[in-house]
Amino acid sequence: MIFEESHFDPVSESDKGAYGLMQVRPIAAHAVGMDRFQSPNDNLSAGVRYLRLLDETFHAAAERDRIGLVLAAYNMGPGHLRDAQRLARRFGFDPNRWEGHMDRMLPLLELPTIYTKLPNGFAKGRDTVAYVRRTIERYHQYEHQTAGAAANAATLPPATNG
Repeated sequence: MIFEESHFDPVSESDKGAYGLMQVRPIAAHAVGMDRFQSPNDNLSAGVRYLRLLDETFHAAAERDRIGLVLAAYNMGPGHLRDAQRLARRFGFDPNRWEGHMDRMLPLLELPTIYTKLPNGFAKGRDTVAYVRRTIERYHQYEHQTAGAAANAATLPPATNG
């Protein structure tokens, strides 16, 4: 996620006011009771706390689906995700399922005939769907790489003193 947000640049700043490794916005930091989020440690702490808050917000979803929902809410804001969940209910999709359900609803937030009737308005839904996909794919790449590294480390001979 940090790669997607900042490419590991601790002073990265977006045009929307998001800052640091996790691209924390002031509204997200305040939501988790943090006033400072510019230092890398504070930024990571605020970002992780905000992720935890989003995870609790979408607790009704199964773990695999919740990951997609949490990432989407982190990227576009929870209000936009709730708008998409309203659309899902209206169109007969499950608002707590990511694949085949919410990933199909988010792009609708770009259509004027739809977003003008929603509380939070326009959102770049297609970009968010791509963000979730890339983040999950990168996680699986890292998981595969670290599993290989762990397996290689397990086959090394024990260290000797001398």
